[in-house]
This record gives sequence, C-alpha cells and structure tokens, in this order.
Amino acid sequence: MRYGLTDAIDLLGSVGTGFRAPTSGQISTTNVSTRINARGFPVAQGVFPADDPASGLFGGRPLEAEDAVSFTLGVSASFVDGLNLTLDYYYVELSDRIVLSSVFELDDQDRHALQALGVVGATDIAELRFFTNDVDTSTSGIDLVASYEFDSALGTLAALGLSSPAMPGRTLIMSILISPMITPVIIVAVGMFFFYSGIGLAQTYLGLILAHTALGAPFVVITVTATLSGFDRTLMRAAASLGAGPLRRFFRVQLPLISPGVFSGGLFAFAASFDEVVVVLFMGGIEQRTIPRQMWSGIREQISPTILAVAVFLVIFAVLALLTVEWLRSRPGTTVRASPAPAVSG
Repeated sequence: MRYGLTDAIDLLGSVGTGFRAPTSGQISTTNVSTRINARGFPVAQGVFPADDPASGLFGGRPLEAEDAVSFTLGVSASFVDGLNLTLDYYYVELSDRIVLSSVFELDDQDRHALQALGVVGATDIAELRFFTNDVDTSTSGIDLVASYEFDSALGTLAALGLSSPAMPGRTLIMSILISPMITPVIIVAVGMFFFYSGIGLAQTYLGLILAHTALGAPFVVITVTATLSGFDRTLMRAAASLGAGPLRRFFRVQLPLISPGVFSGGLFAFAASFDEVVVVLFMGGIEQRTIPRQMWSGIREQISPTILAVAVFLVIFAVLALLTVEWLRSRPGTTVRASPAPAVSG
C-alpha cells in the first residue's frame, strides 16, 4: 500500500502471509556420515526423513509447512532528482520452522530396534537426527535505505562529454569506459579485488556498489552515445537564442529527446548488475549477499523451490527487457541502438 502525502513524501505499508513447504531433501533424504561427537571422537551419525520409522522411535512425525506473517510501515521521500530515502519498520513472525532435531545418542537396544526396521548398517550408527517443525521465531527492525541512480547518471554524463567534437582523447576515454564489458569477468573481478583491498573497500557495501557501477556504466555510455548521434544540435542553439541557460536547455530540450537511450542503458546496466555473481564472490563478504550469489549458494547446497521461482522471474524479466527496448526503438522520432544484452542466468 502506498499513500502520497505530498509530491515528495509517501507513506508505505504492507501486510503479508506465506508458507514454505518442506524441500525434497528434508522429506526423503537418508544420510549416514562420520561426525565428531561432543567428546571429540568420530562417530557415525544418521539423518533420517521425519516420517521414517527410525525417526518415529524418537518422536519424529511428518513435516508441515512453515508459516509466516509479516507487516511493514514506512515513509519514502524524494527531494532531489535521482536520490530516494526510505525508512521502514518491519516485523516478521515465522512458526513451525524446519530444523534438525537434537542429537539422539543410540545404545545397543536402539541399534537393535533400527536393525529390526531394516536400516542398513544400523549396528554402526551411534547418533540419530531428523528434520522437525520445532522452532518459532520473530524478527523486527528498522531499515533506512538511500538510493541514487549511479549507472544512468554517470553513464549519461560521460556520453554527453564523449559526443562533443571538442572533447580531447575521446577514443582513449571511450575505450577505458567500455573495457569492463569486453574484458573477461574473472579478470575484472580479480583486478577489482586487489585494487579495492588496497584502499580498504573490499567486502564493503560501498566497494560492491562502485564495482557494479563500473560494470553497468559501459551499457549506458554506448546506448546514450548512439542516441546522441542522431540528436539535432540546432535545437540547443535555438533554445539558447530564446534565453535558456545550459541546465534549462539540457533538462527541457535534450534530455526528453534522448530519454529512450538513457532508459535503455539503465535497463541493460540493471540487468548486468542483477546477473553478476563472479564479481560479488570476490568483492562481497559474509554480509553482502546479492540474489545471484544467494542462488549460486543455494544450487550448491540444495535445490529449493525458491531458486526455481527466481529463475522463472529472471527469464520473464529478460523477455520484458527485450520487448521494452524494441518498443523504444519503434517510437517515432527516436533513435535507440541497443547494446549487446547481458546474459541473464537462470
């Protein structure tokens, strides 16, 4: 829910419910592995499905879905073009969370019971665990978020300067700006890691933002430069002859005409940033977990329905991005040349 108090201030609020079904691994996986017990000795520990008869000996029962209830209240303000501030209070309550049970140490009688149930290698198992709905949690806090449109703003300014015939060294500067797009991403990631480590910005949000800005700016530079190649500069001279200053000429004459290129460049920059996982693996610490990094970690550990849902969203987003660029190119009176679209992994 969003309610506008003024042109610059909005009230925000939301109420939601949800659930998370048990994963296939939690429902059906049986695993016996060697662990170090509390006394420091290696022992065989078995993890059984919750509804397995072996788990039933220690109170296991079929898993149920986790339930969630949440609400948020906040305010959003935008007093400067491109700068947005959002203050939110959030509360999330989770019930019946699925966790591993406590460790049950087995004696000879328990092992004989497991053997009677047909458990392979039951005589060697010293500990037993299973997944269970056993935890209720609640989380609340306050988020303050400030955002500024780096990629489009910086890329547009760079493209405006490079489109001027009086700009010295245009070819060299353009080559430097687009180099992150044509350099193998692993080389870019390693170079950024060593550079930002030297100035103390590795594994920080600021360092990650700057890295993504450098990766997204080339897409904006290319699309806006292509749009400016078809811009009629006599319009700027006409506006100047009517008394418009440089800023007024830019915001009232030039920017509306090149906005398709700015929007397309921002769209490609967002897609490149949203899809990037290699750089964040080098640059990000434990706290900096973007969606692609979370997906990569989830695929390594277990296939979750959440990963599949996000993958579907990424495919839909890629299709919508291409349709939007094609619509911008087909608008009468505009010239937008799309740069190569970054791959969106699913």
